[in-house]
Amino acid sequence: AMKMLETLKHVFGKQHAITLADFDYLPETIPGRNAPLIQGQSKINCNIHSVQSFEFARMYKCDIMFPTNFNALCNAYETLHELPQFPKNDPNRHVQAVKSKEFLKHYSHSIDKTRTKSGYNPMLEEFSNTQFFMYPRINSTSNSNT
Repeated sequence: AMKMLETLKHVFGKQHAITLADFDYLPETIPGRNAPLIQGQSKINCNIHSVQSFEFARMYKCDIMFPTNFNALCNAYETLHELPQFPKNDPNRHVQAVKSKEFLKHYSHSIDKTRTKSGYNPMLEEFSNTQFFMYPRINSTSNSNT
């Protein structure tokens, strides 16, 4: 992540806007802080399941996914771009990380169109483990349709 932020700074300087989305939490990770989820596909029966150790990863065709620490990403971005640092939810902060539901409510002009006949809205009710990172930050006023 840091290499990507450094490249953005080198190529664009401060004259850019950026929006990133990723998982901020993954279930069934191996033990450890910001530990990855390792999903393996068995070579024998092709079932996909979580693997609890890198040692077992050799037996499977694996995807290794790390959750993003959005607070650390915000801090790194501010430090790299020499932006003033404010507390996490301070409206003066130049960067912002928000849960996907908040982001979609703010930016979607038709979020109700993703609601099913039963009233379930997968765009708002699923992926609670994802966030968006933004520079510059969005206004705190939401134009939510819900």
